[in-house]
Amino acid sequence: MKKTAIVLAFLLAPCAAYAQIGAPVTPGGVSVDGEGVLRASSTKLDPRLAELWKKAQSQKRDGQLLFVSLPRLFAEAQKHAGGELPADIRYVGGMVKIQYVFVYPDEKDIVIAGPAEPFDTEVGFRPLGKYTGRPVLQLDDLVTALRTCGPGRKGTSLGCDLQVTQEIADRIKAKTKELAPQVQNGRISAARASDLIAEAAGNQPVRFFGVDTSTRCAFVCIEADYQLKQIMLGIFDVPVRGMKSYNELCTKPELAHRFVLESNLDHLVGSPDGRAYEFKGNALRLGSGRVMVEKGESEEVSSAAKGFIARVNERMDEIQKHVVSWADLANVADLAVLAALIAEEKLQGAIGWDLSWLMDDYRVPAVATPKSAPTLTVFRQYGGQTIFGSGGVLFEPVACVKQRAKDEVKAMGTRPAGWK
Repeated sequence: MKKTAIVLAFLLAPCAAYAQIGAPVTPGGVSVDGEGVLRASSTKLDPRLAELWKKAQSQKRDGQLLFVSLPRLFAEAQKHAGGELPADIRYVGGMVKIQYVFVYPDEKDIVIAGPAEPFDTEVGFRPLGKYTGRPVLQLDDLVTALRTCGPGRKGTSLGCDLQVTQEIADRIKAKTKELAPQVQNGRISAARASDLIAEAAGNQPVRFFGVDTSTRCAFVCIEADYQLKQIMLGIFDVPVRGMKSYNELCTKPELAHRFVLESNLDHLVGSPDGRAYEFKGNALRLGSGRVMVEKGESEEVSSAAKGFIARVNERMDEIQKHVVSWADLANVADLAVLAALIAEEKLQGAIGWDLSWLMDDYRVPAVATPKSAPTLTVFRQYGGQTIFGSGGVLFEPVACVKQRAKDEVKAMGTRPAGWK
């Protein structure tokens, strides 16, 4: 089958790169101060969303997929080596989600396809599509993914976590014991106790694994993880029907749990001939487990934790419409799976694609990522219990590729004009 791969959907003015010594401030997200401490810039939704959705109602959408040839896209990027990438190349033509991957050995090509939108470049770190408000794919993230789990790389998992050290756990326990009687007799409020316990706990160390800590991918991981903690505790209210925080669902004192944004291992489907792949459903799911299981303690996840997990997973698509860091994280996860797919199936060899420039010379702008983050806590008056955030982000892109289902994938989706 012959085809004409379309590389770009929208011709936009070049956008300033986000390379910087400091970290970006993301609306409704987080930032990093000069001492490497993560700070929540807001517990509100990204303020751009409401305006984007309002304007989207009057804009026409063609409903077609954008098809992007990866070798051609990077060839265009190489022409701008040493300079500033045009926005349509840096942001992959405004594609907001990978839906298909097609391999054409005879034509020496790999093509990704997905919905695309004109996008808002007001925040260069995270442009949003003007129809849905979803973050667009970023070329830098794909390069980071290829360098992490692409051809010749050994990365099988990547992500981050906020570590609950024994010292932090002990400080939380001691401060809770001290303040519980004061809350019970009305000397201080539960909200004030929460603040004092969090202050006593101090900052949690940030740990990254499997990913370059100076990249946007790493920043998105920890931002999404921190907002997971806020959502879990009810500090960040997500306007999704039926959504409840773990804090709301927890009606009795219980042992601590971890909540982890992880890979949806049922996400990838491939055709039997290995020439077409589809990303089905959401790239993310929420998982859980006990934090520290001591001798004699049960490893069973509580009903409250199970209820929170179920609510999040049932509403993952809807949540990502409001929490853009999670939608951005889903894109990062998809790009990691794409990189692992290229490596595991040796697709670069099948089409004779030389990746040496991408792996060695392409400059990914540096982004400052945090070394620590303030502990988030909520003191519960009944039982004198303190709930605090624990968990992380865990991607397993190689496992997604190896465990993919084999099925007939739709040939091309909606074909653009000129596709033959």
